[in-house]
Amino acid sequence: MKVNANQPEMDRIRIAAEAIRKGGIVAFPTETVYGLGADALNSEAVKKIFVAKRRPPDNPMIGTLPSKSTYRANVVKSLGSRKNLTTVARNLFRLLREFDEEKVDMIIAEGITPKGLGLAVMNRLRKAVGFNIIKA
Repeated sequence: MKVNANQPEMDRIRIAAEAIRKGGIVAFPTETVYGLGADALNSEAVKKIFVAKRRPPDNPMIGTLPSKSTYRANVVKSLGSRKNLTTVARNLFRLLREFDEEKVDMIIAEGITPKGLGLAVMNRLRKAVGFNIIKA
């Protein structure tokens, strides 16, 4: 189904949105190629994109969410302020141990600048999730 980029037909947009809500994937044009879209928080939908693109599981995709309130979590833990990376780094190992004890199956984390101590923190987070990353 095509959508007019200059005057998008809302009924067609609603059909695509409903497909995403039901775990489907949709294709959309970008500046250079076509992209595939799905609910980034639906692991089965994300797997469909990996299959469709024949993308290896160690090659993460970039995802976007409309707002932080989209995150569905029953536990929220803070490493500290990104303005104080020493505190973030100090808290990281403690929280990762807690995640292990609680058998956490998903970590949603905001990135920090990957320079200096920030790089060390981001690398440890990547390792903690087995490099299974969806950038959102």
